[in-house]
Amino acid sequence: MAEILRINAMDLDPDRPLTDHGLDSLMALELSTRINREFDIRVTPKQMRQDSSPSALAAHIVAQLDLGGAQ
Repeated sequence: MAEILRINAMDLDPDRPLTDHGLDSLMALELSTRINREFDIRVTPKQMRQDSSPSALAAHIVAQLDLGGAQ
């Protein structure tokens, strides 16, 4: 995530909104694509704005992974 945001990973505040870290629409699309490829789940750029912090986005991903494993 820090790579896409073009910031140092140590500067990534897990509770701060992604847009405060500089996330724009192109970065959101790139992050969405990477999440889909790495975890085989769909997270839209809109969901990234709703789950606006790295920790909230991570919780959303974990919830999707848990749902996928339960089926």
